[in-house]
Amino acid sequence: ADNESTEGSEALWLELPQGPVSLFAANDGYGCRVHYGMGWARWEKQLGSRRVESLLFLAPGKKARVLLVRGAEGLSLHWAMKPTLAADSASLVCRVEGSRFFCENPESYLPGVSFLALTGGGSCRCDFRPAAVHFEQKAKELTVLVCGCGEAEELQRLLEPSAALAAQEDSRRFWRERLRGFSLRSGFEELDRYLQPWAIYQSIACRLLGRSSLYQSGGAFGFRDQLQDMLSLVHTEPQQVRNHLLLCAAHQFEQGDVQHWWLPDGSGVRTRISDDLLFLPFVTAVYVHSTGDRSILAEQIPWLSGDALKEDESEQFFTPQATTTTASLQEHCLRAIFHTEQGSHGLPAMGSGDWNDGLNRVEGESVWLGMFLCEVLRLFAPLCPQQEAAQLDGQRLELLRNIDRFAWDGGWYLRGWYRDGTPLGTQQAEECRITLLPQAWAVLCGASRDRCQLAMENAWRMLYEKNPGLIRLFTPPFDRDTRPGTICGYLPGIRENGGQYTHSVPWAITALHQLGQEERAWELALAILPTRHAATQQLSLRYRTEPYVLAGDVYDHPRLRGQGGWTWYTGSAAQYLTAITEQLLGLRKNGAQLRFVPVLPKGWDEVRISYRYGSATYHLHASRSCTAAAADGQPLPGGVLLLKDDGRIHEAAFPVR
Repeated sequence: ADNESTEGSEALWLELPQGPVSLFAANDGYGCRVHYGMGWARWEKQLGSRRVESLLFLAPGKKARVLLVRGAEGLSLHWAMKPTLAADSASLVCRVEGSRFFCENPESYLPGVSFLALTGGGSCRCDFRPAAVHFEQKAKELTVLVCGCGEAEELQRLLEPSAALAAQEDSRRFWRERLRGFSLRSGFEELDRYLQPWAIYQSIACRLLGRSSLYQSGGAFGFRDQLQDMLSLVHTEPQQVRNHLLLCAAHQFEQGDVQHWWLPDGSGVRTRISDDLLFLPFVTAVYVHSTGDRSILAEQIPWLSGDALKEDESEQFFTPQATTTTASLQEHCLRAIFHTEQGSHGLPAMGSGDWNDGLNRVEGESVWLGMFLCEVLRLFAPLCPQQEAAQLDGQRLELLRNIDRFAWDGGWYLRGWYRDGTPLGTQQAEECRITLLPQAWAVLCGASRDRCQLAMENAWRMLYEKNPGLIRLFTPPFDRDTRPGTICGYLPGIRENGGQYTHSVPWAITALHQLGQEERAWELALAILPTRHAATQQLSLRYRTEPYVLAGDVYDHPRLRGQGGWTWYTGSAAQYLTAITEQLLGLRKNGAQLRFVPVLPKGWDEVRISYRYGSATYHLHASRSCTAAAADGQPLPGGVLLLKDDGRIHEAAFPVR
C-alpha cells in the first residue's frame, strides 16, 4: 500500500505542504525510479529539489523486514496500519519511547511477538484511528523501520543505524554466496541476465523461502510445487535438495498419497489429486542420478496417519499425526508409485486433478499422467533391487503400449477421458481440441517417434504465436463447456484456460530439442523471456508485469493478449533453468562425472559456464572452433570431465554439437 487512502493494510508517506506523498511509486505526480536486486528493493523519489531514497531488505537469519529512509530529514514521516483481521486490532499493544515507536501483537499465531518499530529523530506521536494505527515522526538523515516477528530485543537492535547497515551488508553477502554456484555467458545478454541470477533467485527467494507473492500469499509448502523447484538446485545446492526430499517423504500418508500442501505447523490438505505423490520418486531419482548419493534411499522417515477421505469427499483439511513406524525413502517412493490407480484404458486415474488442478471434475483417466509415470518408472527402476526394477520396467512398457493403443487421436495425443469415457483433447471437440502437455510428454516418455513428430508439428502450428511470443496450453479454450471443473471459472485464454501456462513451456522446449528441432526449441526458449515481452515501452504497456522474472501466465484473451500474470510464484523458473542448462546447453552431471555438449542456435559461436563443485571452480568453454574436449591441458576421453573438490580453479574446453 502506497498512501493513506489506499485499500491495503499498510501505508508509508511523507507530509508535504501540498499533501501526503507516498515513499514509493504511486500515481501522485512525482517521478520514482525503482531498482530491484537480490534480497532488496530501492525507491528513489524526486520531490522538487529533494531526493528521498527508501531501501527495503530482509535481515538474514531474522524474521525481519528493514526499511532505511534517507533524504527525508525534517519532514513528517507517517506510517499507518490497518489490521486485516478484527481480532488483530483488539490485541495490538502500542507504545512510544522517546523517538521510538513500538507496536506488538502478543497474540499473533507467528512464533515470538509480531513487532514493528521505527526510529527517527525528535518526538513522535501515535494514535488509533477507526480500524487503524497511525504513527507520525520527524525523519532524520537515516530513519529505520523494522517489522518482523520473534524476540523483541533482537529486533530492537536492528533499530540502531549501524546494526541496520550491518544487516544490509549481511543480506548482500548471503545472496552473493547463495547464487554464485552457476553463471552463464552465452553472448545473448537477455538469457544470461535471467538465468544468472534471476531464475535461481526467483526459485529460492519466492518459492522456497517466502512461499508467497502478490498472486498467492499463503506461506504453505506445496508437495509437487517445491519438489519441482528443487530441480533448480540439484547442481548448486544438492544438500538442500536432499533435505527437502526427506521433508516431503514425512508428509506422505501410510497408504501412499500425500498432503497436497501443508503449513509449518503440520496442518494441511489431503486430496485426490493424482500427480503430487509421483514427484517424490521423480525428484529423488533425478537427485540420485545427478549426485550419486544412493545413501538417501536408505534414510528412515515416518508416515502420516489420518482419516481417509470419504467417498463423497475430494479434500479434507486437518492436522495428521506422525507414525512411530518408519520406512526407507525407497519404500516411500515405491508406495507412491504403486498407489496410482488405473482406469479402463490402463492409464492412471485423473482423481481431482493431475497437475492441472482445474480439471477437478473430469474424474476419468489422464494420458499426461501416464506419460509422466513412464518417465518416473524409467528413472527410478535402476535404483531398485532386481525384482522391483523388473516390475517397474514391465509396468512402463505396458503403459507405453496403452498410450499408443488408446490415446492416439490421429494427429496428436488425447489429454484424457471423462468418467463416462468421453475423450478430452480430441480433434472432434469444439473446445480443448489439442493440448500441449501430452504432445510434449509423448516425446519425453518415449512414445512412438513418428507419432511424436506429427503431434509436436501440430502443437507448434496450432498453439505457438510468434507475436506476442507465447504458446497456449491448449486451444480452443473452454467457453461454454463447464464439465472439466474450476478451470472454466477463468475467461477463455486466461491462465490454465487456454492461455500460456508457462510451467508447461520448458517441457515443450525439451521435447523440440529431443526431436532434433533445435531452431524451434531455441526460438521458444528465447520468446518467453520476460525481457522479450518488455523490450520496448509499447510492449511493456502490453505485458504489464515485471521484466526480470518469469510470469506464470501470459494471457491469450483477445482483449488481454500478451499481458502477463501470476509473476514470481511459479515453478516455471526452475523448469526453465533445467531445460536450458541440461537440455539445450547439455550440462549433465552423473555423480562426479560432468558432460557439456551444448546445441547452439545460428549466430552463436560459443558459450561459457562457471560451475562450482564444492570448493573447486570449473570454467567451462564450448565453441564451434573446438574439436576435442580437454581440461587443464589434458584430453577428456569421451568428453567426460571428472570433478574434484580440490579448491582449485580448472579450465575445460568442449566442442558444440
